[in-house]
Amino acid sequence: MHNSHEGFQKIDSTLQEEQNDGSDSNDGSTETTPDIKYLNIAQAIDEAGGFGLFQLLYVPLIGISFIANGFFIYNLNFLTLLPTLMCPNPDGIGHRVCIDEAAHRKDTFCDENNEFKNGVFIDEDSSRTLINWMSDMNMYCTPSFQISLFGSIFFFGVLFCAIGLRFANKYGRRPALIVGCVITLLCTIGLVFINNAIARYILLFIFGVCFFRNIQSYVLATEICPKKYQLLVCSSIFAFDWIQVAILSVYFMNITRNYIYFFYGAVGVVLIMTICSLFVPESPLFLYEKGKCEIARAVVNKMSLMNGASLHKENWIFDKEELIAYAPSGNLDLVVDKEGRNISSEFKNSGNIELKPLGKGDISFATSGDMSTPAPENAFYQIRTNKQLLFNLIAITACWCCVSFNKYLISFNLKHIGGNIFVNSMLSPIADMIGHLLCVPVQRYTNTRFTFIVSLILAFVFGASLIFVKTVWLIPVLIVFSKIGLASGYSLCYYMTSECFPPLFLAFVFGFTQFLSRAFTILAFPLSELEAPIPMILFSATPIVALSLVIFVKNDQTKRMKGKFEKQESIQLLVDSDSHE
Repeated sequence: MHNSHEGFQKIDSTLQEEQNDGSDSNDGSTETTPDIKYLNIAQAIDEAGGFGLFQLLYVPLIGISFIANGFFIYNLNFLTLLPTLMCPNPDGIGHRVCIDEAAHRKDTFCDENNEFKNGVFIDEDSSRTLINWMSDMNMYCTPSFQISLFGSIFFFGVLFCAIGLRFANKYGRRPALIVGCVITLLCTIGLVFINNAIARYILLFIFGVCFFRNIQSYVLATEICPKKYQLLVCSSIFAFDWIQVAILSVYFMNITRNYIYFFYGAVGVVLIMTICSLFVPESPLFLYEKGKCEIARAVVNKMSLMNGASLHKENWIFDKEELIAYAPSGNLDLVVDKEGRNISSEFKNSGNIELKPLGKGDISFATSGDMSTPAPENAFYQIRTNKQLLFNLIAITACWCCVSFNKYLISFNLKHIGGNIFVNSMLSPIADMIGHLLCVPVQRYTNTRFTFIVSLILAFVFGASLIFVKTVWLIPVLIVFSKIGLASGYSLCYYMTSECFPPLFLAFVFGFTQFLSRAFTILAFPLSELEAPIPMILFSATPIVALSLVIFVKNDQTKRMKGKFEKQESIQLLVDSDSHE
């Protein structure tokens, strides 16, 4: 490749006389439209109006698909809540609440025909006696491990969501989102209307496989936003993810103890979610990285139009988009495209220029043809060869395992923690909302790692306190502060993952961390059924492991590694060297 600066100097020298002598004749050609801008994807989204009408419309449309899992997984406390049982008093006079009502051991209350024995019966007047899956399928005498399987089978399905992630990496965020929403709608209908345990196990497994829908909705919602708003968008989506738990708590306390009407509404919400997915745009970042710059530019132009920004198809291009441009009469101070638009100095001085002959009269620019940015063929091998990135992968995976496991362990254990299950369940998502939103300003004024460490310490201190505190009014307070810390950590895990790895590795890293963390989370449901205080001891122990690793995480590798693995843009300068007329 020729030296670009020497080439320009040589051309300037050769053409100087022609430019001086023919200045009058070139006056007309200098009247061009404003400079065409040369932007990368982040700059384009920033200049397309920041966070405006486009984002206000499409982020909720995309984010609604994130909440579909919550109707069942987050509400398993209520769907699998066993009723209050009444046992005969030892003296045979009257009845009392069975001591073992939380566990409902089959051999204690049930006979071989799965019927209650020894005068045990259900207290129909108790607020904890709901019409739910247990009553639908007559699972009152079912062993606890079979009940916990409803949660575990979902996360077992999540282990296979990589199928959908590969589909998304090949065909795009939007097609994967649509496919995931359609399958989720069918599963939701089945879970509501089919009263069979085996069928519900299968549907929850498929529901878990469709978890790639959650990942794509999160990724798509953040990728259409400027970087400085991405953590806020991420946290807002998570904040409203658990809101249906609070709604269902109020529903059971004040409306009816029959779950079915609430879940008729859930079918309607998922139907709306599926319809909304048909209208969302593709991620411009995905299109940009795939080299589909024309389509990506159309998305950004629509974004700019809706946001009232100045970008439009006539005044900008991507930094790696194909472009043909000319220097009329060899005048390098005036480079225009075929529409007569000025080419900005950033484009002309991009630093990777090759000189070639073209023809007399004009000097033409063209970007190289194949500008796609393929991911590394073996991302794990590339990470493994870099010690810091490898440690980051181990530490981030531990953090994911911690927050994911604890998120579901404490949520599923709420029915066994003291106090009112409905009050605890109502306050829990409110605490999640506060935690998800509170981490945004703290992270902005400190940094991601520091905020994550503070979040885990908060979850650890108040979670460990639940082991010892028995005061009824204090239990909800401890749950709230513990879940604020846990929710903050969960939001920050997404953001910290993006910070600690180059963009080309993120698909692999998210897939790897999600696979292991969800595999670990499978244990949360059966472990939550163990005798107290074992579940909360486990809840307090896992943050210690994550904290001991995350303090050594570094995110400066991202910038250094990014240039190593991404394809370098190449701009060719074609210069007239013919001497004939």
